[in-house]
Amino acid sequence: KPLQLVTPSAWMNRLVTQSPLTASWPSVTIKNPIDTTFWDSPNLKHKSFAYSDKKVKKFLFGSLNTESHHKGGDLFWKIFNELQSQNQLKDKMEFYILGSKTKFVKIIHGFKCTGLGRIDSDENLRNIYSNMDAIIIPSRIDNLPNMGVEALSCGLPIIGFETCGLTDIIDHRQTG
Repeated sequence: KPLQLVTPSAWMNRLVTQSPLTASWPSVTIKNPIDTTFWDSPNLKHKSFAYSDKKVKKFLFGSLNTESHHKGGDLFWKIFNELQSQNQLKDKMEFYILGSKTKFVKIIHGFKCTGLGRIDSDENLRNIYSNMDAIIIPSRIDNLPNMGVEALSCGLPIIGFETCGLTDIIDHRQTG
């Protein structure tokens, strides 16, 4: 007897309908809800970012495992290899990493890279989103990343690939 399947993204629902095992089963997409009134906070300024120069663009990457292949951790770190010859950008871009095991500040190929560690509250996460210029989500496989939904609600564009659940939330050149 077929089951009623519920998926968190249209991407995942397409996979369900294409699978020989589940193609004939009923399915529906119900996206993960978030409180958009809480996450809508474009004017917050967190004190730890107050020193940043307005001319410096701040990019955020986050994952519980920053080395995860399916979350694109390896692709994030390759950004620095690609940018290393772009000397004119080195004082105009900063990178922040959520989910790193420790907090750190490093210079990688001339770019400032700050590990923020694990964030302990939604309020702190909202403040971080509100002080960035874009979030980088290089996932290869992801159902519907909460970081992307939360960041978009804070007005933060997403840099990512046209793959997985990201296609549900990124409108090319509009939201990412």
